[in-house]
Amino acid sequence: MQRSTPDSTPDLFRLGAALVLFGAILIATLLIMHPQTEHDSSHRESIRLLIDLNSASAPELSALPNIGPALAQRIVEDRASHGPFATIDDLARVPGIGPRTVESLRDHAAAR
Repeated sequence: MQRSTPDSTPDLFRLGAALVLFGAILIATLLIMHPQTEHDSSHRESIRLLIDLNSASAPELSALPNIGPALAQRIVEDRASHGPFATIDDLARVPGIGPRTVESLRDHAAAR
């Protein structure tokens, strides 16, 4: 086992102080290069999951804006009898869904 000599203690102190200073400089550099801004948080909010019109259940579809449980059930029934939706515009074939509803769903749903 190696013992510290009285002369090595100041060297360890300097080494520790240098490491702390290096860490502080590194953190400051990272914060300057990539600051947290309002843009970053709004960008994260803009990332949304899209509900797939061709695989979603009625309860999942009813989570969409302007789609209640009855309309969600009609979407599922239409899909079962007429086949999958090629685009979101195909939702207009479902009774009770008009152009405004289709437009309101563009950011929330996809036909995959």
